[in-house]
This record gives sequence, structure tokens and C-alpha cells, in this order.
Amino acid sequence: PLKVNLSALKGSRVIKVAAGADFSVLLADDGVLYSFGLPQYGQLGHNTDGQYFVTASKLSFNFETAPRKIQNLADQNVKIIDVQCGANSCIALSDDGKVYTWGWGAH
Repeated sequence: PLKVNLSALKGSRVIKVAAGADFSVLLADDGVLYSFGLPQYGQLGHNTDGQYFVTASKLSFNFETAPRKIQNLADQNVKIIDVQCGANSCIALSDDGKVYTWGWGAH
């Protein structure tokens, strides 16, 4: 096991953790979500799948090793109260009853 660097939370406290196949999501006590891990299907919610070419015929992904705020929700002042993860997707419930999903929800 490795200790997770929580410096991105800037003093907020983690109140829930959720995990998918190769990624994790943290819910902070201020209703902000943070995610890290493999972004292959957009499951981190950072508006990218992290793909880059190693060579002309080899594709790889930027694995995010530290939690990063899911900025799109934060920019809209969405306060999350619950989050769950599938293998490559996430679903979150806001304090006003709205539901947000991202990633690959085929399974």
C-alpha cells in the first residue's frame, strides 16, 4: 500500500472513497470530487482520456498518480453528496438531487 498525496485537497477532509478498475475517486467534505488513476475512458472526469503516442504505432496513457479536482463540477459550484464507480465510469449525486455521469458506461 502507498499513502495517497492529498495536497490537492487544500485542507478538506476525505469523507468517501470509490474505485473502479484502474482509478479512484475521493469525495471531500466540501462536496468537491477528486480523481486519479488511468484516464483511458474519461472516467477521471478531467475532459481527457490521457492518450499519447509513444511511437507511430504504440499508444499509451498518462496515468495520474495524485488526486486532481474534477474541475468541470467545481466550476459549476456543484456540491456532490455521493459518488459510485463502475469499472470505467462514475456516477455522482449532488446536494440538489441532480445526477452526473462520466466515463465509459457500457458495462
